Amino acid sequence: MRTAYIGRIFDILAKSGEVDNIVVSLPLDWLYREEAQGNFVEVIAGYLAGEGRAKLSGLPMMVAWRQYQDDEDFRRMRGRMEEILLSAGIPVYEGLTRAIRALARLADYCCRLK
Repeated sequence: MRTAYIGRIFDILAKSGEVDNIVVSLPLDWLYREEAQGNFVEVIAGYLAGEGRAKLSGLPMMVAWRQYQDDEDFRRMRGRMEEILLSAGIPVYEGLTRAIRALARLADYCCRLK
């Protein structure tokens, strides 16, 4: 299954000692068309929330999504993805810019605590 590739990457990142946080970028238009009208988005979200998160051995992860098509099916699928990830404690952002801005603010806040 395609999630096996993600698992291998997560294994490498978690063991490297060089990574402080993982940002997963999901191209929802492509994932939606990939298989079964949105089902693959749920598969990826479920994997990230479960087995994928476990492979990271406690390394923080966030998800940034992007999508260009906007119709009812896409909004429903995106809502389901967010529900799965947020219920697992994985922050979800619209776009990489917002995700990186959140990381920068967190880093700034942590530096001030020292």
